Amino acid sequence: PPPPPPTSDAPDTPEVPPTPQYTPTPRPDGAVVHVVASGDTLFGISLTYDVPVDDIYELNNLDSTSLLQIGQEIVIAVSGGAALPTATPQAVATVESTPEVAPTVAEGTQPAAIVPADGKASLCILAFFDANSDMFRQPENNEMLLPNVQLSLLDRSGPVDSHKTDGISEPWCFENLEPGNYVLRHTPPAGYKAIDGGQLSFILSAGQAFNVELAYIRDDNAPAGDNGDLAVTPVAESTEVTNGEETGGMTNVLNTVLRVSGIIVLILAIAVAVLFVLSRRAV
Repeated sequence: PPPPPPTSDAPDTPEVPPTPQYTPTPRPDGAVVHVVASGDTLFGISLTYDVPVDDIYELNNLDSTSLLQIGQEIVIAVSGGAALPTATPQAVATVESTPEVAPTVAEGTQPAAIVPADGKASLCILAFFDANSDMFRQPENNEMLLPNVQLSLLDRSGPVDSHKTDGISEPWCFENLEPGNYVLRHTPPAGYKAIDGGQLSFILSAGQAFNVELAYIRDDNAPAGDNGDLAVTPVAESTEVTNGEETGGMTNVLNTVLRVSGIIVLILAIAVAVLFVLSRRAV
């Protein structure tokens, strides 16, 4: 059953913290840079300035494992590059006091993200086989949940939690997370590969419940013999083969016994005939 809705002692109109506003800083050479502040990540910077994170990697000679330092200048665009929109703060929704209603889950459907406790956040993960490679799950197209995906959640201080999917009880939720920056690393089972490269970055806010669907496709470069089937049960097939071999062996033994028996019977018949002839001559 779904968990009971959280209760809060906060006033009807809680005070909403101000959202920081980032302004790109031009340099004398015409390059536009962002000065790293506390809590910044490359993924968050790319979203703020609407610039692909891969472009930021290339301009700054960085990669997904690079660590940022407060005060570091991150080049957003170089001189002559495409014009960048002025970064604007993300809209903050006004919190209104409304009666709390416990969520209901229809039979046969996946549960929604768990509502985090006051001041905390949650991150719910669902891994699936993306049959048509469009990164959207469509159960009617046989895009089933994928088991044996290893999930590892990290923050600035190191590993936070981990989980391996079973393909049945997902989505799996990392609960009671402190607001801040997180990295999710995910490793698919043999025979599959992740469409997103196996690593995602998130900025979680207090009270936020974040849902993520991880799409995986067949890995054509998997080693020979590794077909990555989701529901391969070779036990029955092996049993049939073994039973067939045992039956064939018993048949061969029986045929051999019958041949030997026939030869023995023939020898006995010849011996009886010879004795009969000798006895007649003696008479």
